[in-house]
Amino acid sequence: MIDTGAQLSLCKHATIKEGSVCDPKRVVNVRGISICTERKPGEIEMGLSSENYETTHIFKIVGDRIQIRYDGILGQDFFVSKRAKTDYKKREIIMGA
Repeated sequence: MIDTGAQLSLCKHATIKEGSVCDPKRVVNVRGISICTERKPGEIEMGLSSENYETTHIFKIVGDRIQIRYDGILGQDFFVSKRAKTDYKKREIIMGA
């Protein structure tokens, strides 16, 4: 899910494949729209690709207490670091814009 209002990109712990390498040294407090705050250790670098573009991005890992409807959120940190923009009319992300 794309959420340009979210500061960080998040990934549900349950969606990480067994054997994936996570960095447990990077601990972050994550708070969603609700009052729930979760201290979840770790982040993971994941590959993202489309027909025309391939990149990686670091996602903060969150547990079940943070309510995310999908497997994760692509937040502002992605759009800033990749200089990406969203074209809502075409339903696509434009990289390096």
